Amino acid sequence: MIVNISLGINNNGNQHYIFIFTDISAQKLAENELRYMANYDHLTGLPNRALLLERIEQAISRAVRKKDNIALFFIDLDRFKKINDTLGHDFGDILLIEITKRLTEALRQDDTIARQGGDEFVILLERFSSPDKLAKIAQKIINITEEPFQLKETVVSIGCSIGIAMYPDDGMSSTELFKNSDIAMYCAKQNGRNNYQFFEPSMNDAAAKRLVQEAKIKQAIKDNQFVNHYQPIVDAHMGKAVGVEMLMRWPTDEGMVSPDEFIPLAEDLNLIIPMTEASLIPALIDLTEWRKRRPDFYLSINISARHFIKGELVSFIRTALQTYNLPTSAIKVEVTESAFISEPEIAIEQMNRLKKLGITLSLDDFGTGYSSLSYLKSLPLDVIKIDRSFISSISKDRADEAIIESIIMLAKNLGMSCIAEGAETKEQVDFLVSRKCHFIQGYFYSQPLPNFDILSMLEENIDDYRSVI
Repeated sequence: MIVNISLGINNNGNQHYIFIFTDISAQKLAENELRYMANYDHLTGLPNRALLLERIEQAISRAVRKKDNIALFFIDLDRFKKINDTLGHDFGDILLIEITKRLTEALRQDDTIARQGGDEFVILLERFSSPDKLAKIAQKIINITEEPFQLKETVVSIGCSIGIAMYPDDGMSSTELFKNSDIAMYCAKQNGRNNYQFFEPSMNDAAAKRLVQEAKIKQAIKDNQFVNHYQPIVDAHMGKAVGVEMLMRWPTDEGMVSPDEFIPLAEDLNLIIPMTEASLIPALIDLTEWRKRRPDFYLSINISARHFIKGELVSFIRTALQTYNLPTSAIKVEVTESAFISEPEIAIEQMNRLKKLGITLSLDDFGTGYSSLSYLKSLPLDVIKIDRSFISSISKDRADEAIIESIIMLAKNLGMSCIAEGAETKEQVDFLVSRKCHFIQGYFYSQPLPNFDILSMLEENIDDYRSVI
């Protein structure tokens, strides 16, 4: 309430007072709401980043006076985005509220739990006895986030990755501690998720290197720096290449960047879908030329798990084939087990649509996953590619040879064919052919080649490999 008092004097010199009372409860309520919104997360009620940074600075001031330590936990929920995308944001909000309850119950009242935004939380811990104690707290948080959550009628499971930074060893300010705990969290994710990492100075170098790599790959996509190379797939009985596998390459002034470096980075940055689609267009143009020389020649393309879950894969392939007047038999799609482990229903539905379209489907890197056999019956597969790790062990490891023989027999019994990848020696090729696996890919026949070398090979009909087997 505000009271305004005015003094008045009449013609006779008498004084009187005028009181004006104003109810400002609505104004005060609005001010409190604005103050709350400026400092707290509206969904969980936890302190937000602004208030957290203020509390970290206060904690640092106390630690300086008492010569004490503080610690910052940067927590990122694993698999949260999949739940958000699959079940909807309402379920995601419920999950965040449930996570908040569990964290609040698990920690002390004096500890500050803040929501950084999205699926990220930060915990400020004061008065801890040792780093070992922090490790136990971090593991406790991981354990409680691993326990299933009941979201309405749906039960979901997630996990979390935690980065830990301590004052004064890992930073002298709130900004430094925040940044370094974030870097440590990213390293925890890189190391397999669902674990914790203490910050180390070397992580800064790795983070800086990654930022540079991210900038370079984005610029490379913008400038169309990626090129296609193609590795022949040879029918050992015919002595001819029947197709090629498309492989992306990144030439730079410092040399060729390994796909093992840029493909995972492109996956993390959600760039793999536009990269794949941009690479497929020139590949199909190349294929139309190759098929003029060898009409049944085909192109095999690798499709990432993200493309199955997020991309308009089927419509894109259908449109691309129509644009270049190519039959569906002209391409084969290679998938790895990761394409259907995370979202099996979506991936299998996409694969069935591709199969209905007439696309041949290959399971790449067979034998290296954990549940390949259980999926073989439910997936509309035509080809199994035997992983190079087994091929390289031929004549060296009898157990791997037995696995190869079993895969070939399994494929035959399921009505599928086999392609062996990574064959580098005549001994390996002889072994495979003698076991009825005669589609072979590897350096024994050819390394990946640029498009004009494939065209020359077909024009000159020089890919007669029968003399070498």
